[in-house]
Amino acid sequence: FLKHNSLEYECIGNTYRLFQLLCDTTANAPGVKETDKALRYIRDVIRFISNRYQEPIKIQEIADFCGLDRSYLCKIFKHATNYTPQEYLIFYRVKKAKQLLKDPDLPIQHIAYSVGYNDPFAFSKVFKKETGISPSQYRTDYLNSK
Repeated sequence: FLKHNSLEYECIGNTYRLFQLLCDTTANAPGVKETDKALRYIRDVIRFISNRYQEPIKIQEIADFCGLDRSYLCKIFKHATNYTPQEYLIFYRVKKAKQLLKDPDLPIQHIAYSVGYNDPFAFSKVFKKETGISPSQYRTDYLNSK
């Protein structure tokens, strides 16, 4: 990871967009064997998380959605993305929280709930671990940079 780099999440997001494009292109290409379903599963996990990140999500739910064993899902996802599904879920939630924190009128507690955390303290702890700063400091830094 590019620790404390303001472009880290943008770079990772662009990587996932590229990966999504490759998955979509490869899945529809003639002559592609169904034996390489791993890419389709990765795409399904990413789509599942992007559609339901506001909800409490257990990795077992994602595995059930894909029809896979939880440990196998984690193995193929980590191999393809360098993230576990749990790490990607956190990354995605923090990315969405950063977007919401740019609005000074949204309370941080509301943002925590909006990105799938029932406990604002847990949200703040995860956010700080991922970014190196608290959500309120991120907001302050953003507003001061405008």
